[in-house]
Amino acid sequence: FTFMTWYPEPRQARSQRSTQALLDAATSLLDEKPFDQVTVQQLVGRAGVSTGTFYARFGGKEAILHALHEQVLAEMAEAFGAMGTPANLEEAIAGHVSTLVRQLRRQRLRLIQIRRNVSPAARPVFEERSRAFQDRISARGRTAFEAGGHRLTHPQPGLAVTLALFFAAAAAREAVLEDGLKTWPVAIGDDILAREITRSWLGYLGLAHEM
Repeated sequence: FTFMTWYPEPRQARSQRSTQALLDAATSLLDEKPFDQVTVQQLVGRAGVSTGTFYARFGGKEAILHALHEQVLAEMAEAFGAMGTPANLEEAIAGHVSTLVRQLRRQRLRLIQIRRNVSPAARPVFEERSRAFQDRISARGRTAFEAGGHRLTHPQPGLAVTLALFFAAAAAREAVLEDGLKTWPVAIGDDILAREITRSWLGYLGLAHEM
């Protein structure tokens, strides 16, 4: 996943350091307050750079959201890429789900701030970037699933795999980003959440499993 695609990536080491300092400052401030309460002066003060440096790197506050979105997706893609080769289809599914849940939890505050504060005009860009990310992380899982497709009892294995990926992602996002289970109410940790999403996924695909 390419980092810094929203504007030219800084080439000089000093520029790279100041850009990263601003992103780190933005992440820190967004842990403390809503994006609309974060000012440019707060950003540059925490990053230890000048206001001119900020505008030279980003041009405005919304560009920070773009850069943070790219950074979040790059870090999540790296986590999926670091997964080992699964021994079987069940292990592939369990690994995919547990990684997804852990990464959503780790990036939760940044993702929520980004989703809430992106402007309507910029939303298509964010959605396209998210789709590209989803395509990338799904490709690895889909390859493993299709390799074991002969074991699936679903009458349309290809469709089942695609929908299973969608169901798992939607359930994880709803539970982690939206705290959706509180409305039922259900109080479980992320390990149990990942396990139960995996159970549902395996059952939907018609795979025997013991978890």
